Amino acid sequence: MRILELSYELMVILIGILIYGIALIPPYFLVHRAFGLGFPWLVFALPAGFYLFLFCLILVAGTVKKLFVPKLKPGTYKFSKDKHVYVWFLNRSITEYVLVPFHRFVFLNDYMRYICLRLFGAKLHYSSVISSSYISDFDLLSFGKNTLVGGWSVIYGHVESEPGTLILAPVSIGDNNIIGGRTSLACGTTIGDSNILGYGVFTGVYCKIGNNCNIGLMSTLGHRVLMEDDVKIGKNSCIGTGVKLRKGVKLPDYSIVPDFTTVNPGDPVANFRQARLADLGTVAPARP
Repeated sequence: MRILELSYELMVILIGILIYGIALIPPYFLVHRAFGLGFPWLVFALPAGFYLFLFCLILVAGTVKKLFVPKLKPGTYKFSKDKHVYVWFLNRSITEYVLVPFHRFVFLNDYMRYICLRLFGAKLHYSSVISSSYISDFDLLSFGKNTLVGGWSVIYGHVESEPGTLILAPVSIGDNNIIGGRTSLACGTTIGDSNILGYGVFTGVYCKIGNNCNIGLMSTLGHRVLMEDDVKIGKNSCIGTGVKLRKGVKLPDYSIVPDFTTVNPGDPVANFRQARLADLGTVAPARP
């Protein structure tokens, strides 16, 4: 097993040398030519060569990934015996050759960001703006039209549910959504259309959010939460695992919904906030 791991690490290094080597060829000739022309061409050729290298790096890494690396497939895999785990490792390694050292430059330019995400396998409409580079497992990611993902948000298509077990599941985001900064979307999350997720919202695995929902900042959704259409959750709320929020439910700020609870529009939802205030030692009355 150790020999297999060492062979894989050596292969990743060789792929990195190949990708960077090919990407450096065009900027090398550009700068070499500028040296012959002298000032002021050399001054402009150096930064131009850097951006040319960056663009070539995206093209080469994306092409290598598309042509030679199998696409990620949803499922549950064991590190000890499933070969698809190495496919996942290789996918991440190739994309991280670009995003880890150069993500700030890539995501500052709309064209470069769009080409990078598409080549790496993400389904993305050009009208959407992905401001965060903390995303991974591009084959499993889908973004609709006119969707904004704020900076420092984390979107992964994988999770290690327990030591030695890898789960891969798609993350799908529909049209006209606003995903606030530092939001975290776990694998298997599905978001419909015209939703607003505030700053710092966290979702567990396999959550499903309908249409026209609003989740207040710093709220947390446990695993396998189901939110139907037109649901509103106040800020700093905690929604437990397996909770079902039926259409039209509106929860106040600081709400706590216990695990496996079903909340209907006619339920006294203010009680959830009263429970939270009691836990915090707050005597302020709950607002309806």
